[in-house]
Amino acid sequence: MDANTQAAVCIPVAASNNIEAETLPYTLDQLQQQIGEVNFEVVLFLNRPQGKAKDQTLAIAQNAQRHMSNLRILEGEIAQGDLTIGYIRGLLHAVVSERARRAAVQDLCHIVIDADMVWLHQRLVEAHYRKLAVTDADACIGQLDWDHPVLPTRQIPSLIVGSTLMRLLPRYANKHVIETAARGKPVAPSVLEEAVFARNFGRGVLANVSMRDEVYRRVGGYQPLSHGEDYDIMQRIWESGRHRGRYDTLCFGWKKDGIAAASNSRRALWALHAENLPAVKQWDYKGYQGPGDHAQLPDMAAHLWVIPDLASLTRLINESLAAFPLPAELLQSAVVATLRKMGLTAQDYALQLLPADEDTCTAEITITNAEGLLAWLRKQLAP
Repeated sequence: MDANTQAAVCIPVAASNNIEAETLPYTLDQLQQQIGEVNFEVVLFLNRPQGKAKDQTLAIAQNAQRHMSNLRILEGEIAQGDLTIGYIRGLLHAVVSERARRAAVQDLCHIVIDADMVWLHQRLVEAHYRKLAVTDADACIGQLDWDHPVLPTRQIPSLIVGSTLMRLLPRYANKHVIETAARGKPVAPSVLEEAVFARNFGRGVLANVSMRDEVYRRVGGYQPLSHGEDYDIMQRIWESGRHRGRYDTLCFGWKKDGIAAASNSRRALWALHAENLPAVKQWDYKGYQGPGDHAQLPDMAAHLWVIPDLASLTRLINESLAAFPLPAELLQSAVVATLRKMGLTAQDYALQLLPADEDTCTAEITITNAEGLLAWLRKQLAP
């Protein structure tokens, strides 16, 4: 690593069975097109289970390396007992951190994305780095959406509904609470804890984050978890700051900041195709594990341009809302703000809060007037 390196884009790549072979070229192409003045390198960790043969990903990475002088390739065969995403991310970031230490790199920024990104803002790397510098935060959480290199999700109304809820609800709830606390305004500790709790936080947004190297080291890096490793490290960064009297350790980046990415929507497509589930279900802890060959594109002809009927739309919204258990007052304001953006005024639906546990509720709506929602949805469809 060059001593002038300012950021390292860290990407774990499954290197067996061609799981990432379709999307990795798109991810690397988007990184090659990055603009800005930040000196960064891209580090791929091609990992495969012990005994498994190498697939096409190494050839894909080596071909990209001919055009990307800042691309580094690591390879590893992982014992079955250690085969968790947390362990893999931990190895990758440990290597990056140690290389930075040996090169005497000052204040390296780790940028975390996955190998199935089909679109990155052209200034994503620079924007992450600048955001941490300007805010003095320890970590930055970016904006994530869905898309597919072959089938744009903007042609599928059900996916538009799911992705909008995934983006807006955390923004009006979780992130709003944390940013309020960061500005020094009083927020009840129980609400803060709930806002950062893994089941509520981000809903997949953590495939687009950045962290300071010194902070990564301080909190002990990724834990060898089979899922939820990304939520876990953000919680520990947040708690580390709170214990030092800081509430501004996490900041957030939006598309207007240049901190936005689109992940391959294949899981959302299969969830909809195979079980008619809301797209947000792909962001459950283990991702969508239902029927279908998830490396391939399902036949979505029956869903293209087809706006669901009112009952189906209501169900999709309610099943997505169920993924966000939050304190009642916070949840109510977030749902109202989110649905307003989707064309529904408070007079267009009835909102009911249902107890989820002692401290949280989930929301359920009954739509009485869908005109605004349908008009909004038609506008969202790709021309």
